[in-house]
Amino acid sequence: MSGKHTATRRNEPAPPLPHIEVTYVALAVPNGERLTYLTHLAKRLGPRVATHFEHQRHEVVLAVVAFNPPPSGGELIPVAGLTVRCVYEDKQWWFARGGDGIRFAAANDLDTAAVTIFGELDKQIAERPAPAGQVVAA
Repeated sequence: MSGKHTATRRNEPAPPLPHIEVTYVALAVPNGERLTYLTHLAKRLGPRVATHFEHQRHEVVLAVVAFNPPPSGGELIPVAGLTVRCVYEDKQWWFARGGDGIRFAAANDLDTAAVTIFGELDKQIAERPAPAGQVVAA
């Protein structure tokens, strides 16, 4: 085999990487710590909701979705959802709402964050009209 997949000898230096110019990418705060806090929050929320990570405006966010129990073994029906940001403000990390950025818990206070998130999801579910023939569970 020849080309870039050819093994080099241990005493030979690796060839230089091509220059790649990156523009308009500047993170004031790295996503590593943010991702760690959001991962701990996702674990704390448990199986009652589905969570996944998204990338919005150069930051990792946590999407949280509540589902209705499936009628007679059918597919899960999403009934409420929200986006959680993790922001660094006032020299500490905070969980904040995705839409307006309002902080609701310190990032190391997972219990308060979980109670707040479940409260918001329950509020959305209570305000949601039930589809014909279905009961919206809280």
